[in-house]
Formats: sequence, C-alpha cells, structure tokens
Amino acid sequence: MLYNVWRVKVWLILLTFSVSGIALAGNTLEVNTLPIGSFHNCNYRNANGLPIIQDKIPVSDTGVIKPSFNIAPLKRIEIPQITIDNSVEGEPIWTLEDPPPNSMLVLVNSATMGDITVLNGKVAAFDLITGLCRGVEDFFWGKVPLEVFFNCLEEEGLNYYYKVWDSDTDIIYDVAEIGTYLCNANIIVNLSLIPPCSDVEINNWPLSQEDVCFGNELIIDFSGVVVLNAETTEWVVTPPEAGIMNGLFFELDAGYIGPVDITLNAIAFEPCLDATGSLSFTVNPLPVVTCPDDYAVCADSDPFELTGATPEGGEYSGNGVTGGSFSPINAGIGPHTITYTYTDLISTCKDSCSFSITVIEIPPEVVCPNDTTICSDTILSLNGGTPPNGIYFGLGVVPNGGSDYHFDPSLTGSGTFNIGYTFPGGSICNDTCYFDITVAPAPSINISPNDTTICEGEVMDFTGLVIADNYSQLQWFVISGGGGFDDDTLFEPIYFPSPIDYMIGCIELGVAASPIYPCTISSEDFMTLCFQMLPDVDAGNDTLICTGETYITNPNVSNSDGPYFWTTSGDGTFNGPTNLITEYTPGINDKTNGVVTLTLTAEPIEPCTVSVSDDMTLTIQALPTVDAG
Repeated sequence: MLYNVWRVKVWLILLTFSVSGIALAGNTLEVNTLPIGSFHNCNYRNANGLPIIQDKIPVSDTGVIKPSFNIAPLKRIEIPQITIDNSVEGEPIWTLEDPPPNSMLVLVNSATMGDITVLNGKVAAFDLITGLCRGVEDFFWGKVPLEVFFNCLEEEGLNYYYKVWDSDTDIIYDVAEIGTYLCNANIIVNLSLIPPCSDVEINNWPLSQEDVCFGNELIIDFSGVVVLNAETTEWVVTPPEAGIMNGLFFELDAGYIGPVDITLNAIAFEPCLDATGSLSFTVNPLPVVTCPDDYAVCADSDPFELTGATPEGGEYSGNGVTGGSFSPINAGIGPHTITYTYTDLISTCKDSCSFSITVIEIPPEVVCPNDTTICSDTILSLNGGTPPNGIYFGLGVVPNGGSDYHFDPSLTGSGTFNIGYTFPGGSICNDTCYFDITVAPAPSINISPNDTTICEGEVMDFTGLVIADNYSQLQWFVISGGGGFDDDTLFEPIYFPSPIDYMIGCIELGVAASPIYPCTISSEDFMTLCFQMLPDVDAGNDTLICTGETYITNPNVSNSDGPYFWTTSGDGTFNGPTNLITEYTPGINDKTNGVVTLTLTAEPIEPCTVSVSDDMTLTIQALPTVDAG
C-alpha cells in the first residue's frame, strides 16, 4: 500500500525595496500611502483619496498564498513626558505628517518569516511602551517572531495602536531631547516563498505476502524497493516483537504468532507529499494435535481402524498403517511409531503427534482351575492354574505370600465371582484366564426376641418370631423344662409348658437349621422362656366375732403387686378397701343375718391379665339375753 502526505518547506528569497519604488524581480509588494489628516485601520488610500492598486505576491505552485508587505509613511510622534530609562508618564500622542524623503517603515503580517538586516541608516522602531524613535547604528535584528507586526491590533475610538518589532535582543538607545524624530532606513527582507514540489515515490513495492504458519522461517527481501525524492526514510514493524528489519530484509521472529505489518515511511522535502508503503500478513498458530496413549496388541489380532487422535480428520502413517488401519501381522513383532498429521482447513497450517503400538508375540496358553462352589463359611485355597506359580486376582482373593492365594467368602458374600489367573512375565495376549467361584450361603436361623415371658396357663406361639434362610429343614428342641412342641419340625411351632416349667420359672428352647449342599454345618439359635404365675390369694380364715365388735383382715397374697380390692356381701364398711390389712365394721343387716362374706381380689403381674379372688366368712355372734325377772 502506498500513499502521500502534504508537508511545507520554506525557501528564502532576497528582496530589496525603498520608498521610491519596488524591485522584486517579478514579484511586487503592496505600497500604501496614508493620507494627511486620516488614519484608517488597514484600509489605505492615496493622497487623492483613491484606493492604492495592490499587487500581491504571486501564488506558488502549491496553491499557498504568501504574505504581503506594506510600505507606509513614517509618523511623527509627540511625547508629553519621557524618561531615558525605558519608561514614560502619560499617553503618547500620534499625529500624521507628510512623509519626508527616504523615510519609511515596514508593516509585516502574522505569517511572515525571514531575516531583517540594516544596510545603512537607522532602523525605525516604534514602541507602545516608550513611544521612542530608537536609533540603532548598524543593527542586525535577527528572526522576526510569529506575531502581528505593525498590523491593526485594536481600536480605541479613532486611534489605532501599532506594535513593531518585538524581541528579547538588547536595544541601544540613541535619544536626544524630548521632541519629534525622523528615522530613515533601507531594509532587505528575506521572504518565504513555496517553490514547485517533487513528491516522494516508492517503486517496486511487494504486492502482497501470503500468511505463514508458526515455526516457518520467513525472510522478506525489500532490496528491490526504490524510493525517490525522500528526505528521510523509516521502517516500522508492528508489533515490534513480530520481527526485525535487518537492513532491507525483514526477519520473522520464530516465536511470534499473530498479525504483522511492515511499513516504510518516506518523508518528503517540505511542502511536498510523503509516501508510505505497507505490507501485512498473519502468522497463524499450528493446530493443537493430540495422540492416544501408547498401547499394545497381539500378533494374531485382525487389522483395526486407528482412532483417538484429535482433531479428527487427519492422517495416520507408519509401519503397518494402510488407509487409516493398522495391521499387526504386516507390522510385525515389536514397537511401532505411528504418526498422526492434521491440517487446519482454514489456515492450512499443520502439525503432528506420534504414539506407539507394540505388537506382542503370542505367549504359552494360561489355563485356570475349574469352576467351583463353596459354602460362605469356608475359606478356599486357590491352586490348579497352569503354568503353576501364577497370580490369582479378583474380589475375595487374598495373597498369603509368594504364589500362595486363598479366597475368603466373608469379603464377597453369596453369589458367583469371576476370578482371574495370570502368569508372571506374560503379556496381554492369552496370558490371563478366568474361572468362577460360587459362594453358597450357610443356613441361618434367628428367634426374636431371645428372652420372653408368658403367663401361667398360656402357650408359647412362635408365629412371626422366627427368621430362617438357606436351610434344608428345622428341628426344635427343649434344653430344660418338661413341656413340648405341637410339631418340632415346623417353622413356627407352639410350645406347651408343663407344671415342671412353672416350678423351674425359666426354661431354654432351641432350634437348628440344617444346611444345603455344599454347606455342612447347621445353624442354631436359642431363647429363654420364663413364666409369670397368677396371683395366689387367701382372704384369711373364717372368723367369729361378737355383735358390737369389728374385724381386722388377715389375708395372704403372692404373685401380685396390687392393686387390691375388698368387697362385702353385706352392708358393712372397710376403712381401707384397697389395703390388704384393713378394719371391717359390720352393718345392721350383717348383725341381723349373723354372717357376711368378705372377698379379696388381687390384680396379676404382667404379662398376666386375669385377676384372682378369695372369700372368707365372718360370723357375728349376738350377745346373750339375760332376763332376771
């Protein structure tokens, strides 16, 4: 890419002028005469009041209009009061006079650049601060600042104030007395004109640069590029880390990825056009390619399709590879390096990875022992695999040390378990065999709860109290006691206690569950059966009392913790009917009848629920009747 930029270059041309005329070798300056009695802001007329014909400095080839110079009569200034030390009291008074011969001043506008040199005479310089006509012999002024010099600055009524040369250069004053001074000068002004331009040209610039892939070496040769009319040139690489310019050769950084822009900036001589050349391309990253892990196959395996590398769509290559498939027979015994290459569909950058496939020779056959079944309560020693001294593995296998192993059913529970056998130093090819160990569950029996109490006169029903599994038959038995079962082979029998059981208080019962092959050991469980006797109530012996007496009970009760209740068949009262020993007072009917039945009732102890009562007869003997007359 090429393009140009405008710049301005200042050239100096020596011009000479005086009050009587202008000598500019094809160029003219504005000559303005101030009329007597009038003072206009930048709008000058001649003595007859007619506008002055103004010939401008011509336009340059670049189309820039150059500034103009104005030559006007020198003014006489009356100063009411001054001091020599660059200060003045009071405002200066400006007046106009007819210009004397060879008296002039130069008006310079704001765009003027150049040097002003005194040839002879004195420089005419007016200063608003001092209002003095400065006399400087053979004074070299130097550069004129970019200011508005002696143009119309501001208006205060009809007076216009001007500012002439302004510089930091020290000024030598040549002042006599207060009055009016005329200063004469011939001045050479170096003007700035713009000559015709020759813009910068960049030829033989490369049309384009194709994108490259990371890791590719790239050197771009710019030695054929030709730059015309440039003052300076500059090469710029963006970003800087993309590479370097080694003379006229660009060298790509081997570790960079991303866009690259190489720019040549050719700077013109002012005010001509600059030119720029730009070449852009991109360093694309390589695709991220991954291969599967190394693996092994057996020599007698069929050809198989290669997979597992990413991204998909690449090509596999290597020994034994044909059309994306690997043939162990064609590859031969041993390791083989397989390469996977992937090309990005957009950037066309490609990368590869590799992995190993090892073809293993078929080893001697490994033979396992036969399948077997054991009981869950049996530890099985593992042996019988060939070649001997191999390694057994699987759930429930426990090493004993060396090549000795056993199978522990407590680690597996019941079921069928696949056990492997391999030979040390073998390979994945037919070096492992498998056999089954079936664990048959041992019988189990459980009576719940283990301790039970029933009431006197009740039977022990085992319905819902037995849990049994994996048994061939059950057998109930009495360890102590004299009762018996209704059927001692039932799953939930009924036990009938005997009087001997009541005398013992607690007896022990048991049940055995016979195993199922291959188990040989029965499972047993036991329970303790206790008996709660019903209350034994004795209300007391029958008793005889005399009329007018009360009766104190004397009962005897066992197997009861209460509550107790006394009742009467008569109309007497107990002073504590819930107490075992209490006082009974016979009623009138009791006395009339001469006899009453007292009943004591006792509640049972759990789990019994039937209360027990007993009676005693209370006879009331009437007192003797004595008739003395």
